[in-house]
This record gives sequence, C-alpha cells and structure tokens, in this order.
Amino acid sequence: MPVDLKASVNLPRTSFPMKANLPQNEPKTLARWEEMRLYDRIRQARKGVPQYVLHDGPPYANGPIHLGHALNKCLKDFVVKSKNMAGFDAPYIPGWDCHGLPIEIKVDQQLGGKKLQIPFDLFVVFATNLDPATVVEEAFLRRIQTKINLGPLTSEQFHEIFRRSCANASLTYDKALIDDVMRRVEHEYEQPLRACQPNDLVNQILWRAKYEQKKPALTLEALADAWVQRPNNNPLFGGLTPLEYMIRGGLPAMQNVRRLLDARRAG
Repeated sequence: MPVDLKASVNLPRTSFPMKANLPQNEPKTLARWEEMRLYDRIRQARKGVPQYVLHDGPPYANGPIHLGHALNKCLKDFVVKSKNMAGFDAPYIPGWDCHGLPIEIKVDQQLGGKKLQIPFDLFVVFATNLDPATVVEEAFLRRIQTKINLGPLTSEQFHEIFRRSCANASLTYDKALIDDVMRRVEHEYEQPLRACQPNDLVNQILWRAKYEQKKPALTLEALADAWVQRPNNNPLFGGLTPLEYMIRGGLPAMQNVRRLLDARRAG
C-alpha cells in the first residue's frame, strides 16, 4: 500500500491559498487600493503641517530595471511613510533630473549604426521680438523660407489670451483690471500688446503667492508687483510695494518707476 506522504507532514491548517493566482488576484488588490484612496487621505490629514519633501530621482535612467531600483524605491518609501507618521506633510514627489541623456545614450547603443527615422516633416522655427536683421546675419534669414510677422495684439485678442491664462491658473478673470493693464502697457510704458505678456504676468503672480504662502489672486497690487518685479524691501521704493509707493504720492505713474529703474541701471 503506497504511503501518503502528505498525511505524514505536520502542516498548520490555514485559509492562505497555496497558489498566488496573480492574474486573478492582482486586479482585485489594485481595485481595493483605488477604493481606499489611502494616499489621498494621508495628504488630506497632513494638510497645513510642516512639510518634508523627498524629491525622488528618475526610476531607471541608466538601463533596464533591476533589484537595486526596487531597493531604492523601498528605502524612499520607508522615509516618506516614517516622516508622515512623525507628523510631517511628506508627499512623494517623483523627479526627472537627468534630462533624458542616459536614456538617449542607451537608445544610441541599441540602434548601433541605424538611423532613427522621424515619421513627420521637420521644420526650423525661429522667433524673436527684435528686428531679425539685428540678431542674425542675412544668410541665415535667407534659409528661413517662410516668415510670419506677428504684430501687436488687438484689445480683444489680449483679453482672450489673459482670460485663458487665468483659467489655466484657476484665477478669477477681471476685465476691468485687464483694461487697466492694457492702458498702462500702451500709454504709460509705450509698448505694444504682446501675446507673451498675459502668461508672464499670471506666472509672476503665482510664483510670488507661492513664495509668500498666500492664495494667488488677480488684483491691482499683484499685477503691479508682477510687472515691476521688485521685492517689497527694495530701497528704491522705501520698503513699500510699487503700488503703495504710488498711492502715497511717491510717484505719479508707473512710467516714472521705469525711468527710475533705467537711471539706476545706467548709473
């Protein structure tokens, strides 16, 4: 009679399955994690407390992924979780600091002498706000067959670009404020309305609000600070913002601010 070796082994009785059944179980695990939203709940619970940011590097920029990368991510996960448990707001921030160069080197190595075929037409675009003749030589300009002159914007175009920039930045658009910006640009600064100006001003407002840890808002003072790009403690304005300096009679108009700055640079 054959011996039942299974019956001779003292094994614990457990409901843990012997087979992993990963094709069936992994989707269930992912769905459970998605339903729990644990990371989002941690972020919400830690809102407002001191931050600890671990800026992670690229995951596998130098070649195929291996166990060293897995260990690297586990260790960083330990740090982030321990800092959250210690009372910090510790988000996980993936970073990309290699600019793709190691990946490009690997691609070149694998292609060898083959050339990478680009499945589209390639055009060279050269853009400038200056007179092209003062920037590059005539021979270079002759090689650019198609030239498009984008002149000053109309007020309607300027409003539309500013409205879209505000929408992208979650700022409340104010037509009256933008009318004031256009008046200052055209009459006080004596400059044309350009398509780059709305996005540049909105970015200055966002960056300054983030630095000062304030909620960004499209206001007259925020626009004035964004245009002049001077800190509050600048001795040129006596420790005031440019707008406060003007309100208190220091300068009659923003154009005088520009003249003072130009004179300071020259002197």
